[in-house]
Amino acid sequence: MDISAKLTIKKLWGHETFRHYFANTSWLMGDQFFRMGISFVVGVYVARYLGPERLGILNYAISFTGLFKEIATLGLDRIAVRELVLKENKKEQLMGTIFWLKLSGAILAFSLIAITISFMNDDALSKLIVIIVACSLLFQTFMVIDFYFQSKVLSKYAAIAQSTQAIISALIKVFLVLIQAPVLYFAMVLLLDNAILAIGLLFFYTRTKGNNFRFFTFRNFDWFLAKDLMKDAWPLILSGLAVLIYMRIDQVMLKQMIDSQAVGQYAVAVRLSETWYFIPALILQSVFPAIVLLKKENAATYQVRLQQLHDILSLMAFTIAIITTFFAKDIVGFLFGPKFLEAASILTVHIWAGIFVFPGNIRANLIIVEHKQMVALVFRVIGAILNVGLNLLLIPRYGPVGAAWATLASYTVPVCLISFFDPLIKTTMIMTFKAYFLPIRLLLYRKAIYEVARI
Repeated sequence: MDISAKLTIKKLWGHETFRHYFANTSWLMGDQFFRMGISFVVGVYVARYLGPERLGILNYAISFTGLFKEIATLGLDRIAVRELVLKENKKEQLMGTIFWLKLSGAILAFSLIAITISFMNDDALSKLIVIIVACSLLFQTFMVIDFYFQSKVLSKYAAIAQSTQAIISALIKVFLVLIQAPVLYFAMVLLLDNAILAIGLLFFYTRTKGNNFRFFTFRNFDWFLAKDLMKDAWPLILSGLAVLIYMRIDQVMLKQMIDSQAVGQYAVAVRLSETWYFIPALILQSVFPAIVLLKKENAATYQVRLQQLHDILSLMAFTIAIITTFFAKDIVGFLFGPKFLEAASILTVHIWAGIFVFPGNIRANLIIVEHKQMVALVFRVIGAILNVGLNLLLIPRYGPVGAAWATLASYTVPVCLISFFDPLIKTTMIMTFKAYFLPIRLLLYRKAIYEVARI
């Protein structure tokens, strides 16, 4: 490292704001890695104990409840932080309004779940577990405190609360396995998880507020703020519903069309496949803001950096997909045991969704930057409809593997269709397909691969 670079880093580190944001980001990343690690290890342990059928019942309940999650949040989760930053002088009114809106949404979602599940052709145990898991939506109203911490760059408090909840949850699940508890108890842990997190967030909120804290913050409700919030949130509700349908509907349909065991096998494959999805999110969180700034300063370099980012993420996705495809049976057998070997064939299909998901994260960020949320809504709705249709067609014939193929198609076909009509989507799709042929481009152009004329 040269002297100028060292001086720049020293200067940045001496800047209080930089240190504050760096510490906040470090807490977020550390908490995410910790919780993902402990969740994966304990999740494997619990899955081996429950087996395909009981794990399938539990994941069916989670997926069924997940279909109504966007109604519970009313789309506010993605705009709350922005509003708390921009309207700091109305912080208490905003927090109170968001709290009561989310609580109303949670009650509505719970009611819809209870009514819907009563008409489903499920056994009594499955219905009871769905209701228990659905109760957890009520505690998610306290996430308004997490939004407050994010707006104040105080995410370390939320990170500590979430890590504490993860540790307690892991210990309880291990204990339940040791005493050979029924699956109903594991559903109750999911409810307890949200209650513990809510208590933790409240605790740290009171500590940061000090003597000036007033719990009656949550009694504040402003009808005008509520109206403005919902005006911004309704497109996000529709978009979120579409996303949840094509992410969750497969497990619900597998339970209805086959059985709980099929859901358990599929859930294991999805867990192993989607474990890697945090990688592009973390990379983009670090580099994307700097790349976006280049658009105004140097448009040509901006295009080069975007292509490089597509190349890197696609290469990672292909590497993961190829290795997993060859060793799927060994990976599933080693982690989950012989009962889940059927998940290996599902995994060899589902893992290839990553080659679209990884670079797709770039497109998702660009859509927000370019204010093209309606475009995103269109291809998400198309994706949801396509996924349901293909599940109806493929599950009866191919079982859980058919559901994996339906998911793969729903990630790819809608974006390709929209690329014919939207210039931004078309540009990103061209970059994605170029990234797929990175080895050929390297052979043809070598060091000149990123010359501006070739992008």
